[in-house]
Amino acid sequence: MAHLLSEAFVQFPIRVDASRLQHEIHQLEPSLWQSHHLPNMRSVSLVKIGPTCSHTDAFDELPYLKELLGAWGLPIGESRISLLETGGTVDEHVDVEFYWKHRLRIHIVVQSNSSASFGCDGHVLNLPEGQVWVSNNWAPHWIANHGTTDRIHVVVDTVGSPIIWQWIATGWTTGQHTPYPTNEHLPLFESTLNNQPIRLEQSEWGQVRTPTEVQEIITDMLAEAPGLSSTTEQHLKRFVQNWRWLYHSYSHSHRTRYLDLVETLITQLPNAIMPNGITMEQIVVRQIGASLLISPIISEVIVLINMTSEEIQSNVYQLSQQKTCPIYIEEYDDTFKADTGYTLVESLNRHLQSIKGQRWIDLPLLNSYNPIIVVTVLSAESLKHYPRVPSRILTSDTPHLDAYRSFPH
Repeated sequence: MAHLLSEAFVQFPIRVDASRLQHEIHQLEPSLWQSHHLPNMRSVSLVKIGPTCSHTDAFDELPYLKELLGAWGLPIGESRISLLETGGTVDEHVDVEFYWKHRLRIHIVVQSNSSASFGCDGHVLNLPEGQVWVSNNWAPHWIANHGTTDRIHVVVDTVGSPIIWQWIATGWTTGQHTPYPTNEHLPLFESTLNNQPIRLEQSEWGQVRTPTEVQEIITDMLAEAPGLSSTTEQHLKRFVQNWRWLYHSYSHSHRTRYLDLVETLITQLPNAIMPNGITMEQIVVRQIGASLLISPIISEVIVLINMTSEEIQSNVYQLSQQKTCPIYIEEYDDTFKADTGYTLVESLNRHLQSIKGQRWIDLPLLNSYNPIIVVTVLSAESLKHYPRVPSRILTSDTPHLDAYRSFPH
């Protein structure tokens, strides 16, 4: 895999005013903080990547942050304020998705403590407030907060900019055998250009990987995979050729044909492990296969309250007889954690292998022109936290679709 960074960590040779950022963030409405799918973590979304790229209202409440990012000339991708509570940890992992192949995650350290740790590729650092860092997402990394205060970072995903790449080239790295500079030795960044517009990344959400992208993924995988046989190399070469044929024949339609191609390749791959612990299958599924599942249009949201599994099955069956579009079922527990721990689209992508055989989802119908129906299973307590506006709500007292009550939009 071609690495954006050759080192585990890079410190930008500047600092920012952490107290100003703290003041702005502490002024945000408490309701903006959302639970993360990981425990002991909360966040405020700033920029969302989807069918379109947009910034949230919370971003407008952070003028100093907008000033910094505008001056740095970044095309901003998915971004948020991330809060790791006392005792919180995120286990070691590697960011495999294609999204990360050409993107960095910038960490602006807003609030920290001496027992907040960031580990990457065998290096463990404590990042001080006011400093700005990037890490190698293709290397195994983790975070932990064993201090007595929350750890707050602004995390900004980006493909970079001229000034960012200059700072990466000149900043301190873990490859150096000296301690990283303290705040006293880092100049405060002050923009000479005021009121620079915020640039949001142009979204390519839901598009099938192009042949050039697939070739890049396979070429990088071949460069890192240990001792592949000539037969495996031939399978990979043929996969790229067939993908190119499909792409120029069908472009972003007929996605089940691409899916068949992916599933065939998976059966031909050896159980080879990359230096970072990722398998070839994980790369193929999460960098290539995930592009086959688009961001669906949700035509209707039906909420089922306190129902038994038999009642759920009966309603879904009845719905499948009435509607021609796919039905996606999601279930939340009382703490409002989805059973998958992911958003709808992320869940579909993550379960690429199982979706094709699911009874209630017909992949040929899942495209940018056909909507889906979401059936959500909730308890009465968790309904008050449900983020979508239901079209219908059914309870165990009115267990059938013909007895539903409407929910005002």
